[in-house]
Amino acid sequence: MAPVICFSAPVTRVPFHAVLLLVVLLQQARWLPLAVAARTNLTAGAAMAPPDYITSPSSGFAFGFRAFTSDPTTFLLATWFRFAGDDDSSSQPQPESVVWFAKQSPSGATPNATAQSVLRITADGQLALTDGSSNQVLWAPSLERGSVLALRDSGNLQFLSDSSSQVLRESFGYPTDTLLPGQSLVYDLARSEGKVFAKRADAEFTTGRFSMGVQSDGNVVLYVDLLKGNDSHNAYWQAYTNSPDGNTTVTFDDRGRLNYTLHNGTAASLIKPAASFAAGEYLQFARMDPDGIVRTYIRPKDGGGGTGNTSWTVSGAFPDDGCRKWTSGLQGMCGPGSYCLSAPTQSSRDRLNCVCPSGYNYTDEQHRDSGCTPAFEPQSCDVENNSSDDFTLVELLNTTWEASIYYKKFSSVTEEQCREHCLSDCFCAAALMIGGSDCAEVAVLTNGWRANGVTTKALIKVRTRNSQLISSASSRTRNAFAYKVVTISLAFLLIVTIGGLVAQHCLTKNRERQRLLSPSVRSFSWKELHEATNGFNKLLGKGSFGEVYK
Repeated sequence: MAPVICFSAPVTRVPFHAVLLLVVLLQQARWLPLAVAARTNLTAGAAMAPPDYITSPSSGFAFGFRAFTSDPTTFLLATWFRFAGDDDSSSQPQPESVVWFAKQSPSGATPNATAQSVLRITADGQLALTDGSSNQVLWAPSLERGSVLALRDSGNLQFLSDSSSQVLRESFGYPTDTLLPGQSLVYDLARSEGKVFAKRADAEFTTGRFSMGVQSDGNVVLYVDLLKGNDSHNAYWQAYTNSPDGNTTVTFDDRGRLNYTLHNGTAASLIKPAASFAAGEYLQFARMDPDGIVRTYIRPKDGGGGTGNTSWTVSGAFPDDGCRKWTSGLQGMCGPGSYCLSAPTQSSRDRLNCVCPSGYNYTDEQHRDSGCTPAFEPQSCDVENNSSDDFTLVELLNTTWEASIYYKKFSSVTEEQCREHCLSDCFCAAALMIGGSDCAEVAVLTNGWRANGVTTKALIKVRTRNSQLISSASSRTRNAFAYKVVTISLAFLLIVTIGGLVAQHCLTKNRERQRLLSPSVRSFSWKELHEATNGFNKLLGKGSFGEVYK
């Protein structure tokens, strides 16, 4: 409702241009409601709708609705650093300034509000975000009865009891991807589960692939693709702080250090800023970034003292050498088919990049860490017109896939011999020249990385035929597949009838094949493979000859 302004009868005539100016100012005020009346809390009976927000007492933080960069008609319910100019209706806080946002659970979905959505404290003392058009509840954390929602100068959002003497819930106990000074991370199954989850991308407020957690045994661990519980098989880094007593606490302090403290009081730093700075002069936070690296950020409070430095700067990071981190199941920072590219130094201050080799395309262009797939029809051992003459090997210097499956190795060979080995082998997706004299054939490209210190040369197999021939080859492959499907369907009843004979034949054939294989290679039964892969549970990648499972 627009404000009503009452005027007493003027003694003198008001000039027309003054009245016109007043009307213009009132019209502009409609679009700047927050600048007119900034609130520091939300109380029972009051409501907040996009693009409203409340501020901390010093106005350093704001909590409310932030429009998504990708879709300005939808809003994120979040807390962010508030800077000069944020009262401008055309401005939105930058994604990196958002330090907390509402989620259904620590690893759950993020509610998307619309222009009709409303956040209020209900009559029964519950905090609820509802859609105004359908009255659907978008987010409603389970709480005891309260009446005040307040944002502290620390950035901590607190829901208070009726008397405001008891904190019923606070955002510091439910971190998303960020820790603010004074905020801690502990193992707590009932709240954050002791974890912070990276976003899928900087401006994409959904749960990503990576997380940092404190386990029940006190170990501080970095995980990939683990949404629930603790599983060492998903860990790509750990602090080895586990003990029978557990009870480890990770804390970000006001000097920019990310520390952990053991149950006995012993403390150590995960991140120490490269340069010391006076506490209180900088804004700062620690974040689990979308590339799997934990970084600390700083920004001068005074906007750089006239230098114009108003951007966030990385002050520290861990772990270093991130491209060489992977799990015991060979799951790394980048997906299959790609390789990880880091800064010239081993420091992880710069973002890790996942890159496709020549002839490969990103599986998901928006999320490049998902991996790469061949942009051509891969060589197959059971399809006609797939001779080695249709393929060539593309060089990648200082690049290796050292954690991939080396199913063949050749010692004391030349690069030309290594090329011939891979081109003549339909299972070979790439060959690695290691140390200039050893050759390793790779079936599936997993955990690749490139750096100046890597002496291995990668030789990636790609097609040389033009797109028309590739398309016709693909068409022939699809037609052959269709014929196979029809044939299998018609023969199904016959196979069931003679199943016993077929099984006996397969067993005999496997035994014969086992005798023909070299002593270093053996074949496995389907049952053995099913047990070894836990029912083909986790797909590592796809190569020239099929799928590879953990």
